[in-house]
Amino acid sequence: MNNATKFGALIAATLGFGHVANAAGFIDQISMDPTYYAGWACNPATPNVPGWVHFYRSDNKFVGFLRAESQREAAVGGICGDAGAHGFAGNVQQNWSLYDSLTYQIRAYFIPDDGRVEMELQNRINVVFTPPPVPTVENCGGGAPGVGWVQIKDKGFCTLNSWSNSTYRTWVYLPAYGVGATIDVCSLPSVPSSWLHVSTQISTECTGISQHAFTIRKMTN
Repeated sequence: MNNATKFGALIAATLGFGHVANAAGFIDQISMDPTYYAGWACNPATPNVPGWVHFYRSDNKFVGFLRAESQREAAVGGICGDAGAHGFAGNVQQNWSLYDSLTYQIRAYFIPDDGRVEMELQNRINVVFTPPPVPTVENCGGGAPGVGWVQIKDKGFCTLNSWSNSTYRTWVYLPAYGVGATIDVCSLPSVPSSWLHVSTQISTECTGISQHAFTIRKMTN
């Protein structure tokens, strides 16, 4: 965010939403790829008190949280009545089940360390919850690229060399998925214990020995 945008945000928090005594901060930006939230939050009635910022979607689902205690510009300090150490910025670990490709309005609440009532920040931002890309690798007859990779497709013939053919395989990197993710894989032995085997079905995507796909869901990180 450039200085002009930051200044506009501060003016909006100070003037556009009522008297400064009622202000509690501003969401500067939210992005999904990578997941990044930034802004500032305080209670002007109690200077020098940091806290946490909790984020919610417009369907009332909890998104995540960040600590609000990093140094911001002097204008923030002028609103909060102190040196301005009320910024928050960073990655929010969102549950994979939130990624439904729909648009939601994000609201945020400042929860101060002194135990006072939480205060909603002065703006809300519309965000499309598009699933982040998951790394994939395709190879001809090769094995897993490394630890954490599992096969999701085993389909079609490919030429290894002048005298041998094999099967074209697609691999996906499981650690890239968040809690709540559900996918189909071609083999269970390589799936870590943090994933739950949900069901088994015949699949045209997995044409190996079993010709079955295994639906798994990530339960923990």
